[in-house]
Amino acid sequence: MTITKINYCSWEGTPAVSAYYPDGRILAYEYNDDKWVQVHEADVSTKAVLIGEAAFKKRWPDLVLPAFPE
Repeated sequence: MTITKINYCSWEGTPAVSAYYPDGRILAYEYNDDKWVQVHEADVSTKAVLIGEAAFKKRWPDLVLPAFPE
């Protein structure tokens, strides 16, 4: 299943993303200790600042997004 939308965020200065699926699932990740860690989507949506894809890539240009499950 493909992702319909990704929110690019900064959570207390660290990268975070939320991936939205057509079936209603939302998976969220925070980059911490040099790896992506799955976190609760409610934390990202309420505590992280939405910065957009361009700003995210400018701030963390070499960061590869997590491997989102199908």
